[in-house]
Amino acid sequence: MGADFATFLRSGQLGPLTLGMAPSAVEFQLGVPDARSRKHNPLIMKYGPLELTFWSRRSQPPQLAQVLVSVLQGLGDLPPALQFDDLMPAAVMHFNDFRRFVEQIGIWPDEVLKGDRESSILLPSGVKASFIDGQLSALALSKRERDENRPPVLTDEREPSVGQVRLQLEEARNALRLGLGSAAVLLAWAALEAAMRRAALSAGYQGKVRVQPTILIRELYSLGLINSQQVEELEAARQQRTTIAHGLTSAPVDRDVVLQIIRLAEHLLAGLRQTT
Repeated sequence: MGADFATFLRSGQLGPLTLGMAPSAVEFQLGVPDARSRKHNPLIMKYGPLELTFWSRRSQPPQLAQVLVSVLQGLGDLPPALQFDDLMPAAVMHFNDFRRFVEQIGIWPDEVLKGDRESSILLPSGVKASFIDGQLSALALSKRERDENRPPVLTDEREPSVGQVRLQLEEARNALRLGLGSAAVLLAWAALEAAMRRAALSAGYQGKVRVQPTILIRELYSLGLINSQQVEELEAARQQRTTIAHGLTSAPVDRDVVLQIIRLAEHLLAGLRQTT
C-alpha cells in the first residue's frame, strides 16, 4: 500500500514519512537511498524524484526537516511506500485542476501566488505546490513552512479601533481616486482584515480564532456574518492583494474590486455597531 495524495495535502503526512524522523527510521521504511550527500548537516537523501533534507541542531541527532517531490521528474520512481494510490504516476496536473482538487477535499489555501510563468499554492498543512507554466512541478513540505504557517491566536491587544479602520478605508478611497489601484487594494485589504478580526472578537471568539484571513473568512461565513457570494468576492480580492504584495505581474486593478473590499469592511463594521 502506498501514500494518499489527499492525506499528504491535508496533513503533510507522506505515507510513512513525517517531519522529525531520523535518517535510520527513513531507511527502515524506504530502503537504501539512491544517493546520499557527503555532508551530514544538512544531510540529503534522494529516492528518485524525492529529496529529503535532515538537519542537526545543538548537537541533537539529525531530523527530517524538508520533503521535496519533483513532480516533473515523474512519480513512477517513488519508493513503493510513497506511490500515490489516488494519483496516476504519469498524471499532469495544472494549476486550476489542483485548485479544484484541494477545494473538493475541503482545503482552503493559505496563500495563492500566480505569476506569468511561476506560481505557487501554500496549504494549511505547510505543503507548498509549485507550478511552472501552469503545470504542477514540485510539492514541498518543510518544518519552517509548517511552523510559520501557524499564526498567533486572535486577541484584542494591538487591534486598531473602529475609527482607525474607517480612516484606512478612506485612504483606500483616496488612492483609488488618484488612480493608485495597487495601493488602494493593499490599504482596503488591510482595513478589511482588521474589520474581520473585530467581527470575530465581537462574536465571542476571544483567543480562539487564528488571524489567518482564510480561517477568518470561513468562521465569519459559518456565523452568517457574510454570505457565499461575499466569500467568493473575498477570495478573488485576497488573491489580487497577494499578487500585488509579492510583486508578481497581475492584471490592472479593477476599481470594482477595491469598492467590493471597502463595502465588505463597512458591512462588518456596521454589524459591530449593532452588537456592541
